[in-house]
Order: sequence, then structure tokens, then C-alpha cells
Amino acid sequence: MTDEGIPTNDLVLEGDLVIIDAAGVVRLRLDRETGSIFGHNSDGEVVLRWQVPGNNLSFGGHGQDGDLTIFDADANTVAGTAQAVLHINSQTGTLRIGGSGVDGRILGQDGENTQTFLIDAGAGSITVGNDGQEGTIQARNSSGQTTIRMDAENGNIRAGGGGVDGDLLLRGPDGALRVHLSADGQRMEIRDPDGEITAMMGGDANIRAGSNGRTGNLFLFPSDAGNIFSDGQASIALNGETGNASLGGSAGDGDLLLRDTGGATRVHLSASDQRLEIRDADGAITSMMGGDANIRVGTNGRSGNMYLYPRGADDIFDNTQATIELNADAGDIVLSNGDCAEEFRLATDAAVEAGQIVRLTKDGGVRATTRAYDSRVAGVVAGAGGLRPGIVLGRAQAGETSARVALMGQVYCWADAEPGEIEIGDILVSGSRFGHAMRASDPAKAFGAMIGKAMEPLACRTGLIRVLVNIS
Repeated sequence: MTDEGIPTNDLVLEGDLVIIDAAGVVRLRLDRETGSIFGHNSDGEVVLRWQVPGNNLSFGGHGQDGDLTIFDADANTVAGTAQAVLHINSQTGTLRIGGSGVDGRILGQDGENTQTFLIDAGAGSITVGNDGQEGTIQARNSSGQTTIRMDAENGNIRAGGGGVDGDLLLRGPDGALRVHLSADGQRMEIRDPDGEITAMMGGDANIRAGSNGRTGNLFLFPSDAGNIFSDGQASIALNGETGNASLGGSAGDGDLLLRDTGGATRVHLSASDQRLEIRDADGAITSMMGGDANIRVGTNGRSGNMYLYPRGADDIFDNTQATIELNADAGDIVLSNGDCAEEFRLATDAAVEAGQIVRLTKDGGVRATTRAYDSRVAGVVAGAGGLRPGIVLGRAQAGETSARVALMGQVYCWADAEPGEIEIGDILVSGSRFGHAMRASDPAKAFGAMIGKAMEPLACRTGLIRVLVNIS
């Protein structure tokens, strides 16, 4: 030991330590003043610098890559990088941690030595936040604005903002886009392997399911359902293929309730009661269909009426266009058509037209009259002049040719004025002209052969006149 405290077996130099190669090029220099170490390449250029002031280490440059490799105690060679557990590669700009039986991990700690993030190669995970520190991951665009933020404190993922629409894309193993959540389109798209949209939520506040070879169905399950893929356990099912809605099932009876803006039930379709109820604003039933196969209309301050319209009607709220009205207050059935008719089978080879008088035949059929004062007269074939039967009684058997014969009420009838001028109120009977009526000039013969009374005059020839049918 010297007087200065330096071991006697140490090499002590007053100046810099310089090592040169056989070509006389400086390859290593230890600077006396700063204690820094400099490494040079074969051209004498500095490629390694360890500056003690500032404690900085830099290497590479001048055509040489600067790599840092660190090995654990189990490495049997430090040549190359294969057994390194840490490798900083300046050529590729990569940092590799782990390998050779060691899992790579990067830990970050705050000023109080609390771990706040962990990148664990063994688990393939990134953990951010811990012990009072919320975990946040942010990605910014070239303008420095955050466009993606994952916030562990609130459990949120935010994409978009800063002039950029946020989208979430999920792809299948073949790279095909299968789910697309779009902020710009304000919708979520479900796509098939061909990229066709088969379901969509959003886009003008709609839910769309189906198309492109797939049926769109909607299933809603009760809380006690055990299998969400069992369609039979759904309590509500909408089928896009058949256009059917199914309510109820194993979970209970299905009901459909329609409410007004005040929340009152105005329409109730009940599977358990097997009926449809129409209610007023106070909840009182004013109409009901079902419940022992009945239709009930009215009560609770409302008259129950029923209107039936022909196909030519153009305003269902215009009661005058209805051909049948059932009025509960008046107790009336109002028929717009004019007579009561019954279907009769036509006799063999018989042919008749509306407005003609028919007679009974021996085989129970009817045919047009050809004889004056025919006591077998049955009535007038209904439907002439725009008047239709209000009530039709009976029906001919299938396959039979038939005619609707007016038995009472108003009809248009073919009449013949040649035997005598017809005036309003005249008794009419059958004439000798085919299917025509005439005025009864002999009251005695008219008994049992009367068709009815004329409601319109006929001065001459033949024509259709309105008749009040009254067979007697």
C-alpha cells in the first residue's frame, strides 16, 4: 500500500490509458480527467462511449450497430444473442426481454415503489394500475389528440374524438370482418363470412335482422330459462321468415298490451282468458272478442254498434257506406239492400235472370213462369236494377245451379204492360210472357197467385219496375 492508499500491486498511471492495435489505431482509451471510457473501431472512430460525468453509455454508429445483450447465470456462452435474456437491437429498434427458459417481464413503479404496470410475456398480458392507481392506456394521433382511451377506473373504452370517428372491428380467423361497431354510421353490423350484413342495430334507431340467405329472428327469454339456444324456452319469439309473433309458452300465458300516452291499457289480448279486450281511458271494457266464443260491444257509456262494408267502400269511418249496421241503442239491424231472399235449385235445363218471376216445379226446383195467374209462383229472382238481397236464407247444395229468389221486400221485376197499364199499388201476378209480371185485372184469379204490389208505374210495353214482394 502506498502513502496515497493505492495497493502496491495496482497499475497506476498519471495520464490516459490508451490501447492501440497492430496498425497503430487507438481501440480503447481511458480518460484520466473524466474517468470516461471510449471504444474505437478500426478507423479510430468512437463507437462506444461511457461518460462518467452524467453516467451515460452509448454505442454504435459509424456503420456499426450498437446492441446490448445481457445473459443470466445459466448461459454457457455469451457469443451471439441466442441465450441472452435481454437484447436491445439498434438495427431493428427492438427490445427483447426473456428467452432461454426465462419469461420476459417489464415492471413500472411509482415514486413509492408501488407497481403500476406490468408487461408479462409468460402470461401474454399487460396489467395497468394497482393499489390506488387507476390503469389508463391512451393512443394519440399525429396531432397529439387522444383518439383511443382505455380507462380501468370507469371500465370504459373510448374510440374516436379529435376529428376522428371511432370504430370497433372484429374479424374472423380468415381476416373477414364479422362485427363492425361504427360511430359514424351510429350502428353495429353483424356480417356473414362473405361480408354481407345479416343483422344491424342502430342507423335511424332500428334493429334489423335477416336477409342475404338468413332468417331474422328475435328471441326473449325469462329469467328461469336454462338454455339461451333453446328457442322453445323463449317467452317472446319474432320470426322473420313466417312473419309470426309468438308470446308465452313454457314461461306462462302470453299477453299483448297496448297502452296510451298516459300509461292506461287500451287493448289487451290475453291467452289465458282467450279474448281481446278494448278498454276506455278509465280502464272499463267497452268491447270484447272471445271468452266463450262471444263478441261483446258496448257498455260503460258507449253504444255497441257494428258496421259491415262492401269492397267498394272507400271510407271505413263513413257509416252510410256500410251495407249492414247493428245498432245496440236502437236494437236494430239495418240492411241497406232491399229484400229477403232464399236460394232455390233451378229445374233441369232451366235458365233465369235477375228480375224474372219463377214458379215451383214438381221436382222441388224453380223455373221462369210462362202462364198467367200461376198459383205455383215462388217469387222474383233478386239482383236486378242494383238492388241486392238484404238477407239470404238457405243455400243450395254444392254443385247445384241455383238462383236467389226474393220472398219479401223490394226488388226490381220484369213487367208487361200490354195486358193492361200498371199503376202504383196494383196487384201483380205472373203473365204469359216469359218470367214477366202483369197487373191482376181479375181479383178472384189473383188469390194464391199474387206476387206483390207495384211501386212504380209502367204505361206500355215491358220494363223493370220496383215491386214490393208479398207472395200470397
